[in-house]
Amino acid sequence: MPQVLRVPYDGQQIGQGYNPKTTESVGTALSVSEIAKTFPAGQAVTSQFDMVSTQDSLMESLGISASVDARYGLFSGDAKFNFASSNSVNSYSTFVVGRCEVQNAISYGKDFKLTAAADAILKQANGEKTFRTAFGDMFVRALRTGGEFSVVSRVTSVSQEHQTKISATLHAAFNGLAASGDFRASFDRAIQETSGRTSVSVFMYQAGGQGSDLKFTGSDSAKVLEKLSEFPAIVLKNPVGYEAEMAAYNTIPLPLPTEEESEDRRIVLQDCLAQKRRLLGFIADVELAMSDEGKLIFDNLPSASDLAQMREGYRSSLNRLISHAIKVARGEMQTPAVYVAVPPDVPPQFTRSQFSSAIPRGYVQVPDLTGIDFISATTTCSAAGLTLVLANSIASYKLLKETTLITSTKDWFNYGVVQAQSPLPGATVLQGSAVRVTMTTS
Repeated sequence: MPQVLRVPYDGQQIGQGYNPKTTESVGTALSVSEIAKTFPAGQAVTSQFDMVSTQDSLMESLGISASVDARYGLFSGDAKFNFASSNSVNSYSTFVVGRCEVQNAISYGKDFKLTAAADAILKQANGEKTFRTAFGDMFVRALRTGGEFSVVSRVTSVSQEHQTKISATLHAAFNGLAASGDFRASFDRAIQETSGRTSVSVFMYQAGGQGSDLKFTGSDSAKVLEKLSEFPAIVLKNPVGYEAEMAAYNTIPLPLPTEEESEDRRIVLQDCLAQKRRLLGFIADVELAMSDEGKLIFDNLPSASDLAQMREGYRSSLNRLISHAIKVARGEMQTPAVYVAVPPDVPPQFTRSQFSSAIPRGYVQVPDLTGIDFISATTTCSAAGLTLVLANSIASYKLLKETTLITSTKDWFNYGVVQAQSPLPGATVLQGSAVRVTMTTS
């Protein structure tokens, strides 16, 4: 058993006991003479944005890694773990994960001593077992306050090329290396060129702040960066307890022996956690196939009932795995054993649709009209089998016809040159569709 663990805050108090086998806070065996604070005049802030492709890298980007006990990954109902599990990484989408952690002063106990009740228990026959039942194997040594802001963006497209471009521009925008408009332009083009078979979903988790501080940023990178710049002040004003540091009783001079078998349990539970994340990935793949997005990016999918049966099979296997892990964690298995699924869990296999940039029959490609006058734009659209439509109306227009300037007195327009168009150049549309243009006004 490690001597120090850091687990999500769940109402613990300094000196309170902790059972690492069940992740439960138990009775208090220690009194503390002083509670001190580190760097009381400042804060520590870390932030980063990563592109992730596995459940393990997602958990690590969200700050859930080897420093957190494996049992919390298996059993915890903490909001942060629920957020990570509900956004499990599937094998077909691309994920961009951002996280900002603000740490205020750490409160830690000094000069721990056994309470009179705990000391009396240890002096009884078989007192060690009674002590561990009442007070666990560890105690709360320190509490961390502050806050955390995480955002997970999932990009899914029938075109892997567009999916990669959108993810890269979003990642660059989050890191301040590109303007948010670059991401919007990439996304708009992908939507048009894949006939709507592209989506970006954004999920947010925040601990710290209140009221308007908790507003959703969406995929707007400017708003995300603004949130990151404001977050330390938000957390200083309205912090939350977000992490508790547990220490083994053998880190202080108490008459408690160590447990050799705890290392075997740790190894088995770490393997159970890896298998759990693998099964969550399988379930995420099946749920993507069952969704509307799945119908857009996969060919020859099984029936809805077959997909539902696949999902339930993985869920049943997950339940058996967790039941096994609980027995190991509670010491109900004399010799901890690695869980082996029978039959083995095989990952689902789906075929991604083949994306082709060829123009289908009955469709045409929208020409680039930017910078040309109204007459030329009309001629260009007509040649492509499209109709030109004006999007703006202003106070006057000039139309040169047979070298004579003609001015209208009704519904005046200035036909200048094209400064914007919709759909964008290169988009594939039905023949006969309208192209809306906005003309310059001088």
